[in-house]
Amino acid sequence: MFNVILIFFRKLKILTNQHKSDLIRIFVFLIAILLIFSYLFSRYEKISFFKSFYWAVTTATTVGYGDVTPTNDIGRIIAMGLMITGIGILGLFLATVSSIMFEFKIGRIFGTVESLFLRSTLLY
Repeated sequence: MFNVILIFFRKLKILTNQHKSDLIRIFVFLIAILLIFSYLFSRYEKISFFKSFYWAVTTATTVGYGDVTPTNDIGRIIAMGLMITGIGILGLFLATVSSIMFEFKIGRIFGTVESLFLRSTLLY
């Protein structure tokens, strides 16, 4: 998914080095949060790591199917921690993608897209 976003932005020629580093930093942090909470949930709920990673992704994206749920108090505390941090980091990642697209659109509307995005800092 992340690679598709980078390719899409490169095709539009709107991805600067700063944007790329921001996206990568937030994405790595998001994956780290998901892996940490998956490990903790797997360990304390005594389920497979894959199933706990599935739980972490569905919880962080606020889908929450309900097929994997915490069964003890430690699992519930882990779930609350993921809800607070995971949803926030995922929101930050999506907000960053949205702001890149918004900057490009504003630049096109006001005719400043060449001066803003077509400098030598672009990635091809």
